Amino acid sequence: MSRRTKSNVIMNQEVADLVPVEKNTTTSVRFREVQFRSQAEKIAKDQLFYKNYYYPGGRQAFPDKPILQTVDKYFPYAEGGPLFIDEPLRTDDAKLFETKTEIMKKLGHRYVALTPGLSELDILERLA
Repeated sequence: MSRRTKSNVIMNQEVADLVPVEKNTTTSVRFREVQFRSQAEKIAKDQLFYKNYYYPGGRQAFPDKPILQTVDKYFPYAEGGPLFIDEPLRTDDAKLFETKTEIMKKLGHRYVALTPGLSELDILERLA
């Protein structure tokens, strides 16, 4: 058996003085609330996403339009399943994204384009 030396006891006393026993025990546990940074993260209810993701079937559906072969954000662990999101900056591209929405439905992907002026409820309706 090992014997305690005087230096170990002094060291333990110093640690006990720095951190009182009352402060070591936790009385209540509070989980940190997740704060989403963008509207896309709020919809997906997740923060992990891939940018400029080539979705399955996109190259075959749009061989002549490389801008439509990718999505801006892909959330693989989104609530409700994988989610593809586009964030178009200009409203004149609305026709392109309407055709992309139809193709994505045919391919069986969850997809939404976040055009300017849409509220969160409008976007959730489009996903349903």
